[in-house]
Amino acid sequence: MRKLIFILSLILTAIHSLAQQQKLSLPPFKSQHIYFVCRAQSEKISQTIIDFNLYNSPFSHVAIGLAKNDELTLYHIEDRQGNAFTKSTPEQFILPHSPILTIYKLPISANEEERISAFLTGFSHASFDYEFSLSNNLLYCSEFCWLVSEKLNDYHFQPTLKIISDPFLQSFLGRSELSYIPIDYFLKFKGITKFYSQSF
Repeated sequence: MRKLIFILSLILTAIHSLAQQQKLSLPPFKSQHIYFVCRAQSEKISQTIIDFNLYNSPFSHVAIGLAKNDELTLYHIEDRQGNAFTKSTPEQFILPHSPILTIYKLPISANEEERISAFLTGFSHASFDYEFSLSNNLLYCSEFCWLVSEKLNDYHFQPTLKIISDPFLQSFLGRSELSYIPIDYFLKFKGITKFYSQSF
């Protein structure tokens, strides 16, 4: 009986995953652009993350993407043990509890695209940074995207400093102020435009 329940659970998960993928009707992705792909989540922890965004945007996770043959490959850092680095499609990026998917695009030169592509192709492993520090060898999602976008010629972002007043967050982070990269930091870039958005 337990085996049957387990099999049914796998089938339902697969059906849900397919249903999620079928919801996306994406326009073709073009080369000489860098894409910032964001999702929103409904958990309380994600709402806490959103409070740290620059523009009150609903995003709780961000990936960076490059296009090849009109299709987009996403590179991002997930909150998980072991290797936190992952590559995915936009469809795989969506979670069952992600109510919003939004994609932004920024035009870049062929040389910039080649430089970023070489970096991403050679990148294979990262550990998630639960301390959200910019001074260690660990990474969180927006910090990784920032490291990539810093390789662009004319688009740079200075880390944001925020005073932490919440006692729980102070205890979690072990400090009362945070220098960090907001999830929506790239919205400061001149020339950034919304490419696609869908709510689920």
